[in-house]
Amino acid sequence: MIQTSDEIAQMLSVFHDGDMARFHADGPDVLVEVEIPYLTNRIQPGFKFFSVRFLQLRDLSFTTWPKDDGVDPWVIQGITEVLGAAPEILSAEAEGPIVKVVCNQPSPSLPYCGGELRFVADGALVTDQARREWSLADLITLSQQYWGDWSKH
Repeated sequence: MIQTSDEIAQMLSVFHDGDMARFHADGPDVLVEVEIPYLTNRIQPGFKFFSVRFLQLRDLSFTTWPKDDGVDPWVIQGITEVLGAAPEILSAEAEGPIVKVVCNQPSPSLPYCGGELRFVADGALVTDQARREWSLADLITLSQQYWGDWSKH
C-alpha cells in the first residue's frame, strides 16, 4: 500500500500523461482508473489502465487555468465535477498532507486548459487489470524501464 502524501505524489508522477478516465466513489474511498497504455502495455499487451483506490479521500478541489486571457482562475469542488472532466496527470508533489497534482485538460469544450488538483488521502492501493497490486517501488521501476527504452529511440 502507498501510505503517505509524498508516496501518493510520487505514484501520480509516475503516471505522467495518464488520464483520470473513470471514477467511482465507494463511501469515503474513491476508485480512479488512470488510463496510461504506454506503461500498462509493458505489463500485458492490451492493458489500458491502473486502478487507484484513494483511501479516505477528502478536501478535493481543482483550481483552473482559464483559456481566455483576463479571466481569473476559479475553484471547482466535488468528485463528479473535478474527476468527471478526466484531467490528465502531468506531475505531483506533496505539501504536508496535501497532494497537489498539476493537470492538463485538453477538452475543447471546457473553458480551462488545465489546473491544479488538490486533495488529502490516507493512502492508495494500485492494481493493474489483472488485479495485481503494485508497490510504489515497482511502479517507479516500470516507469524507469519505459523511459530508458524510450530515450534509446
